[in-house]
Amino acid sequence: MNVLVVDDEPRVAGLLCEMVREMGHQCVSTGSAESATGAASLGEFSLAIVDINLGHGIDGISLARILKRDHHIPTVLVSGYRTPGMDNLIEENAIGFLPKPFTSSDLRTLLIDIYARMARGAS
Repeated sequence: MNVLVVDDEPRVAGLLCEMVREMGHQCVSTGSAESATGAASLGEFSLAIVDINLGHGIDGISLARILKRDHHIPTVLVSGYRTPGMDNLIEENAIGFLPKPFTSSDLRTLLIDIYARMARGAS
């Protein structure tokens, strides 16, 4: 898979990309929703991993909606918190959710599950 990682913390984005590459996938990281939509326009991504809190500008849930609608890229949302009110928004706009903190094993398990669902045609 070719994965787009979006996180406003460069260290976190770098670690996520490193984990994704260790699993044998390609990865590109960006630090904002705006740069992510630009990258999505130029690249062929099979999945995006997006932090919900991107600091300023467009939030991760809105970005997931844009990536799905305009670029047909399914998104995994990542966050250190998840409130009950977020559940419906996550379900409507993302293919998965990864709570922080997470391990490489957590990410691997989620990506294997998502890849299997995508192969079956469910997104």
